[in-house]
Amino acid sequence: MTATPDGLPRCGTGDPIMTMRTRRYFTCINGHSGVETTSENDQPYSQHWESVRIEGLIDAGKDPRGYAHYVCVECQAPMLEKA
Repeated sequence: MTATPDGLPRCGTGDPIMTMRTRRYFTCINGHSGVETTSENDQPYSQHWESVRIEGLIDAGKDPRGYAHYVCVECQAPMLEKA
C-alpha cells in the first residue's frame, strides 16, 4: 500500500483503498466517556473485513438491538450512547 499526492492510500493496482469508519460515542452517569471505532472494507468486488476498536469501554455483550453493549472502564457503570 502506498500513498499518492492526493493523499489517498492505494493498493498494488493503483486503486484507492476504501475503508469506511464509524464512530459511536458513549458516556456513563459519572461523566466518563468512551468511543467505539468500527472500520470496514467498503471497496466493491473485494473480500469484506471489519475491525472494532474501543477506548474507555469494556465489552458487556449485546443490547436488545444487537449492538455491542459497554460498561465504563473506570467505574463499571453502564455506558449510554450519546445522541
